[in-house]
Amino acid sequence: MKTNIKELRMDAYREKLKLAGRLRKEKRYREALALYKEIEAGGDNFYLSQVGYLYYLMGEFSNCLLYIERALRLGNRSPFTKKIKLLALAKLGSWDEIETCDVEKNDIRELIWIIKAKGNIELAKKLIKRRLPFATSTREKAKLLSLLASMTEDLNESARLYKEAKTLIPESKFLTERLLVSRTEKIPRVDAIRELELLLLVPTHQENPHIHSLLGRLYSKEGDEEKALECFKKAYELSKTAFNRNMLGFSYKRLGMYKEAKELLSVSFLEEPENYYTRTALFNVLNALGEKEVALSLISRALSTHPGVKTLFGLMKKVEKWS
Repeated sequence: MKTNIKELRMDAYREKLKLAGRLRKEKRYREALALYKEIEAGGDNFYLSQVGYLYYLMGEFSNCLLYIERALRLGNRSPFTKKIKLLALAKLGSWDEIETCDVEKNDIRELIWIIKAKGNIELAKKLIKRRLPFATSTREKAKLLSLLASMTEDLNESARLYKEAKTLIPESKFLTERLLVSRTEKIPRVDAIRELELLLLVPTHQENPHIHSLLGRLYSKEGDEEKALECFKKAYELSKTAFNRNMLGFSYKRLGMYKEAKELLSVSFLEEPENYYTRTALFNVLNALGEKEVALSLISRALSTHPGVKTLFGLMKKVEKWS
């Protein structure tokens, strides 16, 4: 009888874990957290790592570390748990602790992006060099080389690293664009535009969104925003990434096409409210349109899924003062 009761409790525990995981995937973080709290007393080290991950997604990185550290102490030393610890440390800027971690045995690409975004380029490069000999696949090695190239100031060395990465993934459209970028940086902008226009006449390159995006950026820098817009439209049509969406949204904003800009940048803001450039562009657009209520509603929605982004509270106060 006791065994049956124990099994029933375990079944109920697993069901709640599944439901909480489903809510998390739907970005209903508050509801997921409430459910996790209901089963906290019976939580094992797997449960602790899942709560830590939820706090990470919510932007509450100190709380994330509390749960992840408890999971590690109880024996959950899975690659996932270690990865979340590193990501949270990076978000908190705990560089010394990251340097002492065993990064060689983990895929660190996401970690590198965070460190790079926070401006610690030297640490990012150091970690890539430590991980490269242990890369578990050709694709991972190519992406690490590409990341290293993007942080290398010497243009010749940067081009060499991109070429090495391209030999590993010759079909990569992204690396094709990166090699083009490294070349166009060495020649006058007008010549670079002409070279890319000729390249897009080649059928094998016409469906490469990266080339269209690069050409759009060059046109924009030359002051021809209408041509830039057409390039960004094509890039987004071919690949609906957040980057291409933002480039198109920024171009609409520069042309004063605020409604079109709002539609695209609102999506990006709700996905990543921490992105300063997207956030600034969107709220400048909303202010120009006089859409104060829409702005406040977007901030509330962003806070419901990213409560740890403290800058949103300051943004809300600013918006409340709009006339």
